[in-house]
Amino acid sequence: MSVSSLSPLAATVASLIGWAFLPDFLTVTALRLARRAGLAFAQSPAIPTSSRAYRITYSLVIASYLIYTIVAAVYTAPRNLYEVLGCTPGATETDLKYAYRSFAKKFHPDRIGPEGEAAFIVIRDAFETLKSPVKRFAYDRFGPDALEWTAATYREAIHQGLTASLGFYISTTIFTIIVALNNHSQVLVRLFRRSY
Repeated sequence: MSVSSLSPLAATVASLIGWAFLPDFLTVTALRLARRAGLAFAQSPAIPTSSRAYRITYSLVIASYLIYTIVAAVYTAPRNLYEVLGCTPGATETDLKYAYRSFAKKFHPDRIGPEGEAAFIVIRDAFETLKSPVKRFAYDRFGPDALEWTAATYREAIHQGLTASLGFYISTTIFTIIVALNNHSQVLVRLFRRSY
């Protein structure tokens, strides 16, 4: 089961847990493998410079995961409806109609055959979405997820958008508090041990 097939809340929690434990695990594993391979930078943990090797390896693990995440997001992100129509986000309804009609003249399935039908449907759907003020408002603020909503008014669009993103913010806040309390308790334990 991949993280992308989870619900948004479960995916957020899985991502936070992964970021909390996985980098350290991968760093320790990479350093162990480097030590077994006899690489000079991966010295014994007893040597003082090994903390520097750990920090460098940890930074490389984090940087690698960030690069992977960015590349995956770029390739899996849906196309922007404005790019599909060839307009800017500030385009007026007249500009949208002009872009749609000029595309329809060139690529209508009646004109170029069935191979243009899929592209025409994508353009038509983009135009239908952006010509509706409420759908455009929701799309501009909440992204492609707003295309699946049934909001008829601006108020409903805002309500659905906030409701959809609430789980992310609640889970992130809870996780941040847990991590902060855990770190705080570790600091208190260290201070307590030093005092005796």
